[in-house]
Amino acid sequence: MKTRERLKQIKETKSWGRRLFLANDRIPGTKHDEEIMDILVWLMSPDNPETRHNLAGLGLQMARAVRDGYLAWFHDWADAIEQWRSHKPQKDIRTEIFNYIMFHPDASLGKPMSDRTFQVEDILTHLKAKNTNLDEKATRRAIYRICSEFGIKIQGKPGRRWPTHK
Repeated sequence: MKTRERLKQIKETKSWGRRLFLANDRIPGTKHDEEIMDILVWLMSPDNPETRHNLAGLGLQMARAVRDGYLAWFHDWADAIEQWRSHKPQKDIRTEIFNYIMFHPDASLGKPMSDRTFQVEDILTHLKAKNTNLDEKATRRAIYRICSEFGIKIQGKPGRRWPTHK
């Protein structure tokens, strides 16, 4: 999935768990992701009543599609399964920024996103620890752009940093 599409899905998703899966690029971002994840959970623990209930609903949808001759439903599922089978996670700078913000100590204190403020230098330090091959100017721009897309406050103003001359 393209990064911008992934960011759009992350913003539209209500579930934080799904946001993290999308941010880490662990799921391909199809419209059947939640059902496929339920199926995978059911395969690991078939006695889970919630998963069994969700799968019963899926079986009901399938029965209605068969009854009504709704082939598009089966094609959508086939496409989603193919995307899941061929999906290879790719980490990028957006993923690392999102993970830093989500797993920051403020997040564990229960602070809402609107009350949290981050410093670009802290995010840069985290990114450098993960990947030393960063272009700092492009990375700074990416940090401001991504944080503004998610409504995350950054201390300071975006712009150029001029070195101090003595």
